[in-house]
Amino acid sequence: MTNTKKVAVISGGMGGVGHATATALAHEHYRVVVLYRHSSGEELAAARTSLPGESVFIRCDVDNEKDTARAIHEVLSKTSRIDIAIHTAVDPIKRERMLDMDAAEFRSQFEAGFFGAFNFFRPIAKIMREQKSGTLIGITSSVIEADSTAARMGAYTVAKIALRGLLRELHRELSPSGIRVMAVAPHLMRTKLNADLPEKFFEMAAGPSGKEPLMTPEDVAGAIIRLCTDTTTPSGVSFLVSSGATTPL
Repeated sequence: MTNTKKVAVISGGMGGVGHATATALAHEHYRVVVLYRHSSGEELAAARTSLPGESVFIRCDVDNEKDTARAIHEVLSKTSRIDIAIHTAVDPIKRERMLDMDAAEFRSQFEAGFFGAFNFFRPIAKIMREQKSGTLIGITSSVIEADSTAARMGAYTVAKIALRGLLRELHRELSPSGIRVMAVAPHLMRTKLNADLPEKFFEMAAGPSGKEPLMTPEDVAGAIIRLCTDTTTPSGVSFLVSSGATTPL
C-alpha cells in the first residue's frame, strides 16, 4: 500500500528544537525524516523509541553540499515526496565580540545555520517545484527582531539576519510555484546551544520571582505545527514565537 502520509524533513533533527519538532510532527501523523550529524548510537536509539510512526534517520553534514544532496536523494527514495522542510541546524554560539574574532571564527557562525540552509533548501525546492507544493521553514531568533541584542553574540546575530534574508529571497522565487517560505523566531531557551551560560543569566531572563518562564523547544515546535497546518498564514513572514506576531521577511 502506498504511504499517503505527508513527509517532513528536519535538519539538525537531534537538537533541542529539532527533536521537539520531529516529535510534534510525528504526533500530527507526518512521516518524519531526521537529519543528524554527530549523534551517538545511544542517542539515536532513544530518539527512535520516542518518535511514533515510520520515522527515518539519515546522517548528513549540511555544511557539505554534496553530502546534503546525497541525503535529500535518499529521503526521496524512501518517501517519494517532501512536503515540509525545516532547517534547525545551527553552529555553537561563539560568545565573543565580532571585532575580536578572526575571519575563520566569524565564518564558522555561518556554516550550518546559513550555508547549511542553502545546501538543505536548494535540492528540496527543486522537488517541491515539481510537486507544485511544499513549505520551507528556517529557525532564526528573536534577537534579530528587537532593537538590541545580547552582548558577545554579534556574529551569531548577523548569521541569523543572513538566514532571514535567504528565506526572503526563497519566498520571492518560490511563491509563484505554490511553495510557502517562512521563518520562526524563538526567544531564549535552555538547550545545548545555551548550555555555556551561567544559571544567573537564566534567572535574570525569567524576571523577578521567575514570573516570565523561559521558552521551551516544545513552544517552538507548537509554532511550527501551527504554520504547517494553518495554510491561511501567508508565505513570506517571520513568526515571533513569544507573541504570535508575524512580520514580513
